[in-house]
Amino acid sequence: MTAPTLTDLNDVTFAENTVNASPQLIDVDVDFADAEGDFDGAACA
Repeated sequence: MTAPTLTDLNDVTFAENTVNASPQLIDVDVDFADAEGDFDGAACA
């Protein structure tokens, strides 16, 4: 059994007042992979 992987996630730092004001994108270019293909119907949030 292989766990799904999340790669190409970059570090980011936000000021507290910025994230309190509105949601922020952490990284717009990440790769999520499920080699076994059994993540169907689940959510990654």
